[in-house]
Amino acid sequence: MPQPTTTVRIPRPCAESWDAMTPAAAGRHCAACQKTVIDFTQKTDAEILATLRRAAGETCGRLRADQVGRPLVIPTAAPRWRVWLGAALALAGILAAGRVAAQARANYYAGPQPLPNATGSAALKPTSPAPTEPAEPPTATGELVTLRGTVSDASTPTGLPGVTVRLQGTDIGTSTDGAGNFSLAVPAGQPARLSFSFVGYAQRELLVSTPDTQPVAVALHAEALGGLVVVQPWPWHPRSFFSWGKYWLTKPFRREAY
Repeated sequence: MPQPTTTVRIPRPCAESWDAMTPAAAGRHCAACQKTVIDFTQKTDAEILATLRRAAGETCGRLRADQVGRPLVIPTAAPRWRVWLGAALALAGILAAGRVAAQARANYYAGPQPLPNATGSAALKPTSPAPTEPAEPPTATGELVTLRGTVSDASTPTGLPGVTVRLQGTDIGTSTDGAGNFSLAVPAGQPARLSFSFVGYAQRELLVSTPDTQPVAVALHAEALGGLVVVQPWPWHPRSFFSWGKYWLTKPFRREAY
């Protein structure tokens, strides 16, 4: 049996401005007719019908153009059999997903499977041997050992500052401090060949055993030029030049008043 329908029609639209009305709880208050105009523009068909049924007498309302001149449709509840069908389909999907996961776990290969032989005992299923990879050569442990020592002038017992100490064949290096001392981290387990170089002195190489962590003492000889041995020419001896530069670089600045 068809359900009765309700159609909203406005034979004489109100000429009052909606924006000029005073805001109220259900809509806006019209000063011309002294009534509250209900705002139906944001309501559904069911809400409009419910409001009209509760109203006593005439009702003033504001509607959209697509809400006027057509039957108001109230959505009907879905039949119960459709609800049960949707629940059954959802349950079937969950069970199917569980079976797929169980089958995937069952297909996981966990080694050779025993096969029955003629005597009834179980025998292992033959499998092809896994390819063997070539053994990698042993690598260094990566441990480091710190070598310490002092570099001095062969003619005097004083240490040489700024001497370059480098592990040959690598980028590992350092320089001596103001007293000629140095410390250098080198790989352990193999002899370390150190080179010592400084301006005005002959380069020297020294082979140090890395398990031996005793401080080493290195003496550099002044480099010979034209058959003469340069012995501390003042003031351009490297040690004196270093002290002179250190003095001026560390001297505090003083602002002069003009």
